[in-house]
Amino acid sequence: MKTEESIIRTEELVNYRRYKDKVIISGLGMIIFGAWSVVKVYMIYFFNAEEYLSDLAELKSGDEKQIAFILLTVLSIWIFCWHFYVGITAVQEALKPKGKVAYIIFGWLLFLFTLFSLPSYFTSRPASKMTDTIFASAFSDLILSVILGQLIYYSSAMKKIIKDGN
Repeated sequence: MKTEESIIRTEELVNYRRYKDKVIISGLGMIIFGAWSVVKVYMIYFFNAEEYLSDLAELKSGDEKQIAFILLTVLSIWIFCWHFYVGITAVQEALKPKGKVAYIIFGWLLFLFTLFSLPSYFTSRPASKMTDTIFASAFSDLILSVILGQLIYYSSAMKKIIKDGN
Protein backbone atom coordinates (compact mmCIF):
# COMPACT_ATOMS: atom_id res chain seq x y z
CA MET A 1 0.00 0.00 0.00
CA LYS A 2 1.23 3.45 -0.90
CA THR A 3 1.89 5.90 1.85
CA GLU A 4 0.66 9.47 1.73
CA GLU A 5 4.25 10.67 1.26
CA SER A 6 4.83 8.43 -1.77
CA ILE A 7 1.56 9.60 -3.34
CA ILE A 8 2.59 13.23 -2.86
CA ARG A 9 6.04 12.50 -4.34
CA THR A 10 4.39 10.79 -7.33
CA GLU A 11 2.17 13.82 -7.91
CA GLU A 12 5.21 16.09 -7.62
CA LEU A 13 7.06 13.94 -10.12
CA VAL A 14 4.18 14.18 -12.59
CA ASN A 15 4.03 17.95 -12.09
CA TYR A 16 7.80 18.20 -12.43
CA ARG A 17 7.73 16.38 -15.78
CA ARG A 18 4.85 18.56 -16.97
CA TYR A 19 6.69 21.73 -15.93
CA LYS A 20 9.88 20.47 -17.54
CA ASP A 21 8.11 19.95 -20.89
CA LYS A 22 6.54 23.41 -20.70
CA VAL A 23 9.88 25.05 -19.90
CA ILE A 24 11.49 23.31 -22.88
CA ILE A 25 8.70 24.41 -25.22
CA SER A 26 8.78 27.98 -23.85
CA GLY A 27 12.58 28.09 -24.16
CA LEU A 28 12.42 27.03 -27.80
CA GLY A 29 9.67 29.59 -28.34
CA MET A 30 11.98 32.28 -26.93
CA ILE A 31 14.68 31.37 -29.44
CA ILE A 32 12.18 31.46 -32.30
CA PHE A 33 10.78 34.81 -31.14
CA GLY A 34 14.33 36.17 -30.92
CA ALA A 35 14.90 35.26 -34.56
CA TRP A 36 11.50 36.71 -35.48
CA SER A 37 12.35 39.97 -33.70
CA VAL A 38 15.44 40.36 -35.87
CA VAL A 39 13.49 39.58 -39.04
CA LYS A 40 10.76 42.04 -38.00
CA VAL A 41 13.27 44.85 -37.42
CA TYR A 42 14.82 44.38 -40.86
CA MET A 43 11.46 44.09 -42.57
CA ILE A 44 10.47 47.44 -41.05
CA TYR A 45 13.84 48.94 -41.97
CA PHE A 46 13.81 47.83 -45.59
CA PHE A 47 10.13 48.07 -46.45
CA ASN A 48 8.60 50.76 -44.24
CA ALA A 49 11.49 52.78 -42.82
CA GLU A 50 9.89 56.13 -43.54
CA GLU A 51 6.53 55.19 -42.06
CA TYR A 52 7.72 53.55 -38.85
CA LEU A 53 11.09 55.10 -38.24
CA SER A 54 10.52 58.80 -38.84
CA ASP A 55 13.90 59.66 -37.32
CA LEU A 56 15.57 57.40 -39.86
CA ALA A 57 13.73 59.10 -42.71
CA GLU A 58 15.24 62.45 -41.66
CA LEU A 59 18.79 61.20 -42.22
CA LYS A 60 20.25 62.93 -45.25
CA SER A 61 23.69 61.57 -46.01
CA GLY A 62 24.71 58.04 -46.84
CA ASP A 63 27.10 57.96 -43.88
CA GLU A 64 24.30 58.71 -41.43
CA LYS A 65 22.18 55.93 -42.93
CA GLN A 66 25.11 53.51 -42.73
CA ILE A 67 25.66 54.38 -39.07
CA ALA A 68 21.94 53.92 -38.40
CA PHE A 69 22.07 50.53 -40.17
CA ILE A 70 25.11 49.45 -38.11
CA LEU A 71 23.39 50.51 -34.87
CA LEU A 72 20.25 48.65 -35.96
CA THR A 73 22.35 45.55 -36.65
CA VAL A 74 24.09 45.74 -33.27
CA LEU A 75 20.73 46.23 -31.53
CA SER A 76 19.23 43.27 -33.43
CA ILE A 77 22.15 41.02 -32.49
CA TRP A 78 21.81 42.08 -28.85
CA ILE A 79 18.05 41.40 -28.87
CA PHE A 80 18.54 37.98 -30.45
CA CYS A 81 21.31 37.07 -27.98
CA TRP A 82 19.07 38.09 -25.07
CA HIS A 83 16.21 35.89 -26.33
CA PHE A 84 18.63 33.08 -27.17
CA TYR A 85 20.28 33.16 -23.74
CA VAL A 86 16.97 33.04 -21.89
CA GLY A 87 15.63 30.29 -24.18
CA ILE A 88 18.67 28.02 -24.35
CA THR A 89 19.42 28.33 -20.63
CA ALA A 90 15.81 27.46 -19.79
CA VAL A 91 16.03 24.36 -21.99
CA GLN A 92 19.35 23.37 -20.41
CA GLU A 93 17.96 23.86 -16.90
CA ALA A 94 14.92 21.76 -17.74
CA LEU A 95 17.04 18.94 -19.13
CA LYS A 96 19.79 19.05 -16.50
CA PRO A 97 19.13 21.36 -13.51
CA LYS A 98 22.21 23.19 -12.28
CA GLY A 99 20.54 25.88 -10.17
CA LYS A 100 20.98 28.78 -12.60
CA VAL A 101 18.66 31.71 -11.97
CA ALA A 102 20.12 34.48 -14.17
CA TYR A 103 17.94 33.41 -17.10
CA ILE A 104 14.85 33.89 -14.94
CA ILE A 105 16.00 37.40 -14.02
CA PHE A 106 16.70 38.23 -17.68
CA GLY A 107 13.35 36.67 -18.56
CA TRP A 108 11.62 38.95 -16.04
CA LEU A 109 13.36 42.00 -17.51
CA LEU A 110 12.37 41.00 -21.03
CA PHE A 111 8.82 40.32 -19.85
CA LEU A 112 8.57 43.77 -18.28
CA PHE A 113 10.09 45.53 -21.32
CA THR A 114 7.71 43.70 -23.64
CA LEU A 115 4.68 44.33 -21.47
CA PHE A 116 5.41 48.03 -21.00
CA SER A 117 6.12 48.51 -24.71
CA LEU A 118 2.73 47.13 -25.80
CA PRO A 119 0.81 50.43 -25.31
CA SER A 120 3.32 52.25 -27.53
CA TYR A 121 1.93 50.41 -30.55
CA PHE A 122 -1.35 52.25 -30.10
CA THR A 123 -0.47 55.55 -28.43
CA SER A 124 2.42 56.72 -30.61
CA ARG A 125 0.41 56.79 -33.85
CA PRO A 126 -2.81 58.46 -34.88
CA ALA A 127 -5.74 56.14 -35.56
CA SER A 128 -5.44 56.79 -39.30
CA LYS A 129 -1.92 55.29 -39.31
CA MET A 130 -2.94 52.02 -37.65
CA THR A 131 -2.17 49.16 -40.01
CA ASP A 132 -2.45 45.41 -39.92
CA THR A 133 1.31 45.27 -39.39
CA ILE A 134 1.03 47.24 -36.15
CA PHE A 135 -1.71 44.95 -34.85
CA ALA A 136 0.28 41.86 -35.87
CA SER A 137 3.39 43.19 -34.12
CA ALA A 138 1.42 44.01 -30.99
CA PHE A 139 -0.18 40.56 -31.05
CA SER A 140 3.20 38.83 -31.46
CA ASP A 141 4.59 40.84 -28.52
CA LEU A 142 1.55 39.82 -26.47
CA ILE A 143 2.24 36.16 -27.33
CA LEU A 144 5.88 36.69 -26.36
CA SER A 145 4.71 38.00 -22.98
CA VAL A 146 2.61 34.86 -22.48
CA ILE A 147 5.55 32.62 -23.39
CA LEU A 148 7.83 34.54 -21.02
CA GLY A 149 5.24 34.33 -18.25
CA GLN A 150 4.98 30.58 -18.70
CA LEU A 151 8.74 30.16 -18.81
CA ILE A 152 9.20 32.14 -15.61
CA TYR A 153 6.33 30.45 -13.76
CA TYR A 154 7.17 26.87 -14.72
CA SER A 155 10.92 27.34 -14.19
CA SER A 156 10.24 28.66 -10.70
CA ALA A 157 7.82 25.80 -10.00
CA MET A 158 10.43 23.27 -11.15
CA LYS A 159 13.04 24.82 -8.88
CA LYS A 160 10.60 24.74 -5.95
CA ILE A 161 9.90 21.01 -6.47
CA ILE A 162 13.65 20.29 -6.63
CA LYS A 163 14.28 22.37 -3.50
CA ASP A 164 11.42 20.72 -1.58
CA GLY A 165 12.57 17.26 -2.64
CA ASN A 166 16.05 17.69 -1.20
